[in-house]
Amino acid sequence: MPRRVGLLDLRVIDPEREEIVHVRAGFTSVTQDPSGRRPGHEFHWELDGRRFISYFDARQNTVQERLTEGVMALPVGREQAEAAAKQAGKAGAEGKGREVTLAEAGIAFAPPGPLWNWTAKDASPGNTGWRVLGRMANPVLVTDARVEWHPYEAGSERGEEAVQAWLVRRLRAVSPDLKIVNERRELTGLEGAWQLDLTGTLRKESVRTVAVVVDRPGGRVVLLLAGPAGAWEQVRPAIVRFVRSIRLL
Repeated sequence: MPRRVGLLDLRVIDPEREEIVHVRAGFTSVTQDPSGRRPGHEFHWELDGRRFISYFDARQNTVQERLTEGVMALPVGREQAEAAAKQAGKAGAEGKGREVTLAEAGIAFAPPGPLWNWTAKDASPGNTGWRVLGRMANPVLVTDARVEWHPYEAGSERGEEAVQAWLVRRLRAVSPDLKIVNERRELTGLEGAWQLDLTGTLRKESVRTVAVVVDRPGGRVVLLLAGPAGAWEQVRPAIVRFVRSIRLL
């Protein structure tokens, strides 16, 4: 059946949200040139203001996919994929035991993969307030995890609802369109810890953020794990591994 050019308004089931969502999808260009020298079949999928683009040749083979701005996925042969997997496994084996321990905050966690690097933030001797302890980043996934330490202040509210309101209010200062994707939920096996999933625009990019809050005897740890919303399905497994690696000291 020949492909038509044009986006259609559709309603589809989003398995992540477990609800019907509105999308616009279709081809913006097609060509019958089998050589591939002319622009190929370009399929667009719009959801929540984000656009995913897949490029096909005239033989219906995938040429590449744009997951988000600046993030492209390219098909590779079996030998290339196996070589990459072997190298990643080797790097992962060499990286075992690289758990990050933050004694002041009373928590520890492990990188979710060999490409994640931890950069600690030097503490200022005169800084007795909240501060950033460090950042775990993956440049390939354009994803990072920022770890903050917030000492308890006299008379400060410690209830989960109040802390959530404070956190959302603070993040909306830099992302005014911030909204909650999944409601607050407790983290199994971590006493006094909960997670909140959010989405918003940061520097003109749509970003998904997983906020993890952990109450400790002397203060509160806030972990902000963020990645491009357009590539969230590729980013999410690493985020899940990171959260599951968190343990209390």
